[in-house]
Amino acid sequence: VSTGFSYDETTTNPHNDDVSTANDNYLAVESFFVKYPHLKKNPFYITGESYAGVYIPMLATEVFKRNPTINLKDGDRNYQASYDFALGHGLVTTEWYEKKIESCCECKSGPQHECDFNKPCESVPSASVSTPNPYNIYDECFPDLELQYVFNAYSKPHFDKMGLRFPLNGEYKENVNKPKCPKNGHTPYLNQPDVRKAL
Repeated sequence: VSTGFSYDETTTNPHNDDVSTANDNYLAVESFFVKYPHLKKNPFYITGESYAGVYIPMLATEVFKRNPTINLKDGDRNYQASYDFALGHGLVTTEWYEKKIESCCECKSGPQHECDFNKPCESVPSASVSTPNPYNIYDECFPDLELQYVFNAYSKPHFDKMGLRFPLNGEYKENVNKPKCPKNGHTPYLNQPDVRKAL
């Protein structure tokens, strides 16, 4: 109904909230493992974006409370998805990625491997990422100063631990053929005469 979320107008007393969604999501996971019990032993990661920042922890809580036999894993402690993202978007080379996996992972039987990226992997040097903006990897402009602060405070330790180095704070040479990048965020950009005229 174009509201940004789902609900049923036919119900006189709808009970759709974060708690009911967590319950419904848990029942879906439980049903999946009833149908495919041979997969229950596999590591189970819950991922998402946007409002999943609410859904995921609530679903994880339900899994822990109601069915501790599901092999739920903590994605914050396993950087595999971040490495896969970096490789898939061309931020690191295949050679660097393979060296990192070889250095930090133990091969297990079958196609899966167990990786512990919390242990030091000094044998593989840090990779310099070729974009100045970790929030928009295809941009040639640095993020707003406020976002640089947020990145340095919260995300940089994660990337440092992974061995990925973003060239913030003047280490990246801007492409002179591209439009001028805003220096202090969107307020100065929006106040430029040509932008105001276009708006």
